[in-house]
Amino acid sequence: VTGTPRPNPEWRLPGEEAGAGEELVPAGTPVDPALVGLAASCGQDSLRVRRPPRAALLVFGDELLTAGPPGAGRVRDALGPSVPAWLRRYGCQVRAADVVGPVADTLPAHVAALRTALGTADLVCTTGGTMNGPVDHLHPALAALGADYVVNTVAVRPGFPMLLARVTSDDGRVRFVAGLPGNPQSAVVALVSLVAPLLAGLQGRPLPVLPHTTLAEPVPGRGRYTHLALARLDRVAGTAYPVRHVGSAMLRGLATADGFVVIAPDTSGEPGDRVPFVPLPLLPGERAT
Repeated sequence: VTGTPRPNPEWRLPGEEAGAGEELVPAGTPVDPALVGLAASCGQDSLRVRRPPRAALLVFGDELLTAGPPGAGRVRDALGPSVPAWLRRYGCQVRAADVVGPVADTLPAHVAALRTALGTADLVCTTGGTMNGPVDHLHPALAALGADYVVNTVAVRPGFPMLLARVTSDDGRVRFVAGLPGNPQSAVVALVSLVAPLLAGLQGRPLPVLPHTTLAEPVPGRGRYTHLALARLDRVAGTAYPVRHVGSAMLRGLATADGFVVIAPDTSGEPGDRVPFVPLPLLPGERAT
Protein backbone atom coordinates (compact mmCIF):
# COMPACT_ATOMS: atom_id res chain seq x y z
CA VAL A 1 0.00 0.00 0.00
CA THR A 2 1.45 3.32 -1.05
CA GLY A 3 0.37 6.95 -0.76
CA THR A 4 -0.39 9.37 2.01
CA PRO A 5 -3.31 8.66 4.35
CA ARG A 6 -6.08 11.25 4.48
CA PRO A 7 -5.99 13.51 7.52
CA ASN A 8 -9.42 12.28 8.72
CA PRO A 9 -9.70 8.48 8.92
CA GLU A 10 -12.82 6.99 7.34
CA TRP A 11 -13.82 4.43 9.89
CA ARG A 12 -16.31 4.29 12.72
CA LEU A 13 -15.09 5.09 16.17
CA PRO A 14 -16.27 3.37 19.35
CA GLY A 15 -19.06 5.30 21.08
CA GLU A 16 -20.08 7.40 18.06
CA GLU A 17 -23.75 6.42 18.37
CA ALA A 18 -23.93 5.56 22.06
CA GLY A 19 -21.67 5.19 25.01
CA ALA A 20 -21.47 2.16 27.28
CA GLY A 21 -24.49 2.07 29.59
CA GLU A 22 -26.33 4.85 27.77
CA GLU A 23 -30.11 4.48 27.45
CA LEU A 24 -30.96 4.12 23.77
CA VAL A 25 -34.71 4.65 24.00
CA PRO A 26 -36.96 5.19 27.04
CA ALA A 27 -39.45 2.67 28.34
CA GLY A 28 -42.80 3.07 26.63
CA THR A 29 -41.37 3.51 23.14
CA PRO A 30 -43.44 1.57 20.58
CA VAL A 31 -41.55 -1.28 18.94
CA ASP A 32 -41.33 -0.57 15.21
CA PRO A 33 -38.91 -1.76 12.50
CA ALA A 34 -36.42 1.00 13.31
CA LEU A 35 -36.30 0.01 16.98
CA VAL A 36 -35.94 -3.67 16.08
CA GLY A 37 -32.97 -2.81 13.88
CA LEU A 38 -31.40 -0.68 16.60
CA ALA A 39 -31.77 -3.49 19.14
CA ALA A 40 -30.25 -6.02 16.75
CA SER A 41 -27.30 -3.75 15.96
CA CYS A 42 -26.52 -3.60 19.68
CA GLY A 43 -26.77 -7.34 20.15
CA GLN A 44 -30.10 -7.30 21.96
CA ASP A 45 -31.74 -10.54 20.88
CA SER A 46 -34.94 -9.99 22.86
CA LEU A 47 -36.91 -7.02 24.18
CA ARG A 48 -39.14 -6.80 27.21
CA VAL A 49 -42.53 -5.53 26.06
CA ARG A 50 -45.99 -5.01 27.48
CA ARG A 51 -48.73 -7.18 26.05
CA PRO A 52 -51.52 -5.32 24.25
CA PRO A 53 -54.52 -4.66 26.50
CA ARG A 54 -57.45 -6.95 25.82
CA ALA A 55 -60.74 -5.13 25.35
CA ALA A 56 -64.38 -6.17 25.12
CA LEU A 57 -67.49 -4.29 24.01
CA LEU A 58 -71.00 -4.59 25.42
CA VAL A 59 -73.74 -2.95 23.36
CA PHE A 60 -76.77 -1.98 25.45
CA GLY A 61 -80.23 -1.25 24.05
CA ASP A 62 -83.31 -3.26 23.14
CA GLU A 63 -84.07 -0.71 20.42
CA LEU A 64 -81.03 -1.67 18.34
CA LEU A 65 -80.94 -3.68 15.14
CA THR A 66 -77.77 -5.52 14.13
CA ALA A 67 -78.62 -6.07 10.46
CA GLY A 68 -80.56 -4.36 7.70
CA PRO A 69 -81.92 -0.81 7.57
CA PRO A 70 -83.53 0.89 10.58
CA GLY A 71 -87.29 0.99 10.82
CA ALA A 72 -90.41 0.27 12.86
CA GLY A 73 -89.16 2.39 15.75
CA ARG A 74 -85.78 0.70 15.95
CA VAL A 75 -82.34 2.07 15.02
CA ARG A 76 -79.33 0.35 13.57
CA ASP A 77 -76.40 -0.33 15.89
CA ALA A 78 -73.44 1.63 14.51
CA LEU A 79 -71.13 1.23 17.49
CA GLY A 80 -70.89 -2.56 17.61
CA PRO A 81 -69.20 -2.63 14.18
CA SER A 82 -67.05 0.50 14.70
CA VAL A 83 -65.84 0.69 18.33
CA PRO A 84 -63.73 -2.50 18.12
CA ALA A 85 -61.92 -1.02 15.11
CA TRP A 86 -61.17 2.18 17.03
CA LEU A 87 -59.90 0.14 19.99
CA ARG A 88 -57.60 -1.87 17.72
CA ARG A 89 -56.16 1.40 16.40
CA TYR A 90 -55.32 2.28 19.99
CA GLY A 91 -53.40 -1.00 20.31
CA CYS A 92 -56.05 -3.25 21.90
CA GLN A 93 -56.77 -6.87 21.18
CA VAL A 94 -60.47 -7.33 20.46
CA ARG A 95 -61.80 -10.71 19.34
CA ALA A 96 -65.11 -11.18 17.60
CA ALA A 97 -66.32 -13.13 20.64
CA ASP A 98 -65.55 -10.11 22.85
CA VAL A 99 -68.26 -8.01 21.13
CA VAL A 100 -71.61 -8.79 22.76
CA GLY A 101 -75.03 -7.29 22.17
CA PRO A 102 -77.52 -5.95 22.16
CA VAL A 103 -77.67 -6.77 25.87
CA ALA A 104 -81.22 -6.77 27.21
CA ASP A 105 -82.33 -3.64 29.05
CA THR A 106 -82.56 -5.31 32.46
CA LEU A 107 -80.28 -4.99 35.46
CA PRO A 108 -79.57 -8.75 35.76
CA ALA A 109 -78.58 -8.92 32.07
CA HIS A 110 -76.23 -5.94 32.48
CA VAL A 111 -74.59 -7.38 35.60
CA ALA A 112 -74.14 -10.79 34.00
CA ALA A 113 -72.66 -9.37 30.79
CA LEU A 114 -70.24 -7.14 32.68
CA ARG A 115 -69.14 -9.91 35.03
CA THR A 116 -68.45 -12.25 32.11
CA ALA A 117 -66.52 -9.64 30.11
CA LEU A 118 -64.45 -8.55 33.11
CA GLY A 119 -63.36 -12.14 33.57
CA THR A 120 -61.04 -11.92 30.56
CA ALA A 121 -60.72 -8.27 29.45
CA ASP A 122 -58.52 -5.51 30.84
CA LEU A 123 -61.01 -2.93 29.55
CA VAL A 124 -64.73 -3.34 28.96
CA CYS A 125 -66.38 -0.62 26.89
CA THR A 126 -70.13 -0.28 27.00
CA THR A 127 -72.40 1.78 24.74
CA GLY A 128 -75.53 3.50 26.03
CA GLY A 129 -77.06 3.49 29.47
CA THR A 130 -74.72 6.12 30.92
CA MET A 131 -77.55 8.43 31.97
CA ASN A 132 -80.05 7.74 34.76
CA GLY A 133 -83.22 7.02 32.82
CA PRO A 134 -85.72 4.24 33.55
CA VAL A 135 -83.92 1.75 31.27
CA ASP A 136 -80.35 2.93 31.96
CA HIS A 137 -78.89 0.16 34.10
CA LEU A 138 -75.14 0.78 33.84
CA HIS A 139 -74.77 2.73 37.09
CA PRO A 140 -76.75 0.18 39.18
CA ALA A 141 -74.79 -2.65 37.51
CA LEU A 142 -71.48 -1.02 38.44
CA ALA A 143 -72.71 -0.62 42.01
CA ALA A 144 -73.63 -4.31 42.11
CA LEU A 145 -70.07 -5.17 41.02
CA GLY A 146 -68.49 -2.92 43.65
CA ALA A 147 -66.95 -0.62 41.05
CA ASP A 148 -65.29 2.69 41.93
CA TYR A 149 -65.71 5.68 39.63
CA VAL A 150 -62.59 7.24 38.20
CA VAL A 151 -64.63 9.70 36.11
CA ASN A 152 -68.40 10.15 36.13
CA THR A 153 -69.48 12.58 33.39
CA VAL A 154 -67.21 15.15 31.76
CA ALA A 155 -67.96 18.80 30.98
CA VAL A 156 -67.55 18.35 27.24
CA ARG A 157 -69.98 18.56 24.32
CA PRO A 158 -70.81 16.29 22.70
CA GLY A 159 -70.31 13.25 24.90
CA PHE A 160 -70.66 14.53 28.45
CA PRO A 161 -72.40 11.43 29.96
CA MET A 162 -69.25 9.31 29.67
CA LEU A 163 -67.73 7.46 32.60
CA LEU A 164 -64.76 5.37 33.66
CA ALA A 165 -64.81 2.95 36.58
CA ARG A 166 -62.40 0.43 38.06
CA VAL A 167 -63.33 -3.02 39.28
CA THR A 168 -60.98 -5.02 41.52
CA SER A 169 -61.33 -8.78 41.15
CA ASP A 170 -60.89 -11.34 43.90
CA ASP A 171 -57.25 -11.85 42.87
CA GLY A 172 -56.55 -8.14 43.35
CA ARG A 173 -56.25 -7.38 39.66
CA VAL A 174 -57.79 -4.10 38.54
CA ARG A 175 -59.88 -3.93 35.39
CA PHE A 176 -61.71 -0.97 33.88
CA VAL A 177 -65.17 -0.22 32.51
CA ALA A 178 -65.57 2.71 30.11
CA GLY A 179 -69.17 3.79 29.64
CA LEU A 180 -69.56 5.37 26.21
CA PRO A 181 -72.71 7.35 25.39
CA GLY A 182 -75.14 5.69 23.02
CA ASN A 183 -75.02 8.45 20.41
CA PRO A 184 -72.27 7.47 17.93
CA GLN A 185 -70.33 10.73 17.70
CA SER A 186 -70.51 11.17 21.48
CA ALA A 187 -69.11 7.67 21.89
CA VAL A 188 -66.11 8.54 19.73
CA VAL A 189 -65.54 11.72 21.77
CA ALA A 190 -65.40 9.48 24.85
CA LEU A 191 -62.93 7.17 23.11
CA VAL A 192 -60.48 9.92 22.14
CA SER A 193 -60.72 11.90 25.37
CA LEU A 194 -61.23 9.27 28.09
CA VAL A 195 -60.34 5.81 26.79
CA ALA A 196 -57.20 6.82 24.86
CA PRO A 197 -55.41 8.21 27.95
CA LEU A 198 -56.31 5.08 29.92
CA LEU A 199 -54.91 2.82 27.20
CA ALA A 200 -51.72 4.89 27.04
CA GLY A 201 -51.24 4.24 30.75
CA LEU A 202 -51.97 0.52 30.42
CA GLN A 203 -49.37 0.30 27.65
CA GLY A 204 -46.74 2.32 29.52
CA ARG A 205 -46.81 5.15 27.01
CA PRO A 206 -46.74 8.84 27.92
CA LEU A 207 -49.72 10.91 26.90
CA PRO A 208 -48.99 12.55 23.55
CA VAL A 209 -48.81 16.32 23.50
CA LEU A 210 -51.75 17.63 21.53
CA PRO A 211 -50.76 19.43 18.34
CA HIS A 212 -52.20 22.86 17.58
CA THR A 213 -53.84 24.05 14.40
CA THR A 214 -55.18 27.34 13.04
CA LEU A 215 -58.91 27.72 12.51
CA ALA A 216 -59.86 28.63 8.95
CA GLU A 217 -63.52 29.19 9.85
CA PRO A 218 -65.42 30.09 13.03
CA VAL A 219 -66.39 27.33 15.47
CA PRO A 220 -69.09 28.07 18.07
CA GLY A 221 -68.52 27.49 21.75
CA ARG A 222 -70.75 25.37 23.98
CA GLY A 223 -71.11 27.67 26.99
CA ARG A 224 -69.51 26.26 30.13
CA TYR A 225 -68.61 23.03 28.34
CA THR A 226 -65.46 22.30 26.34
CA HIS A 227 -66.49 21.86 22.70
CA LEU A 228 -64.80 19.07 20.76
CA ALA A 229 -65.74 20.01 17.20
CA LEU A 230 -65.11 17.68 14.28
CA ALA A 231 -62.73 19.17 11.73
CA ARG A 232 -60.67 18.23 8.71
CA LEU A 233 -57.10 19.43 8.27
CA ASP A 234 -55.54 21.24 5.35
CA ARG A 235 -52.02 20.05 6.07
CA VAL A 236 -50.47 22.18 3.35
CA ALA A 237 -51.92 25.39 4.76
CA GLY A 238 -51.78 24.19 8.37
CA THR A 239 -55.44 25.05 8.98
CA ALA A 240 -58.57 23.26 10.20
CA TYR A 241 -62.08 23.46 8.79
CA PRO A 242 -65.17 22.41 10.75
CA VAL A 243 -67.23 19.76 8.96
CA ARG A 244 -71.00 19.50 8.59
CA HIS A 245 -73.39 16.85 9.89
CA VAL A 246 -71.98 16.82 13.40
CA GLY A 247 -74.97 16.03 15.60
CA SER A 248 -74.36 13.62 18.45
CA ALA A 249 -76.23 10.86 16.62
CA MET A 250 -74.57 11.57 13.23
CA LEU A 251 -71.62 9.78 11.65
CA ARG A 252 -71.42 11.52 8.28
CA GLY A 253 -69.20 14.30 9.58
CA LEU A 254 -66.99 11.86 11.46
CA ALA A 255 -66.39 9.89 8.27
CA THR A 256 -64.76 12.94 6.63
CA ALA A 257 -62.94 14.38 9.66
CA ASP A 258 -59.35 14.06 10.85
CA GLY A 259 -60.15 14.76 14.49
CA PHE A 260 -61.53 17.37 16.85
CA VAL A 261 -60.56 20.99 17.48
CA VAL A 262 -60.81 21.97 21.14
CA ILE A 263 -62.78 25.11 21.99
CA ALA A 264 -62.34 26.10 25.63
CA PRO A 265 -65.36 26.75 27.89
CA ASP A 266 -66.99 30.18 27.67
CA THR A 267 -65.19 30.95 24.40
CA SER A 268 -65.74 30.50 20.67
CA GLY A 269 -63.25 29.83 17.90
CA GLU A 270 -62.54 32.56 15.38
CA PRO A 271 -60.61 32.33 12.10
CA GLY A 272 -56.91 32.63 12.83
CA ASP A 273 -57.16 31.27 16.38
CA ARG A 274 -54.60 28.62 17.38
CA VAL A 275 -56.39 25.77 19.13
CA PRO A 276 -55.49 22.25 20.31
CA PHE A 277 -56.35 19.39 17.98
CA VAL A 278 -57.27 15.84 19.07
CA PRO A 279 -56.50 13.50 16.14
CA LEU A 280 -58.48 10.38 15.42
CA PRO A 281 -56.31 7.27 15.87
CA LEU A 282 -54.47 5.94 12.85
CA LEU A 283 -53.79 2.37 11.89
CA PRO A 284 -50.67 0.90 13.56
CA GLY A 285 -47.66 2.18 11.65
CA GLU A 286 -49.77 4.66 9.68
CA ARG A 287 -48.69 8.28 9.55
CA ALA A 288 -50.84 11.33 8.88
CA THR A 289 -50.43 12.74 5.37
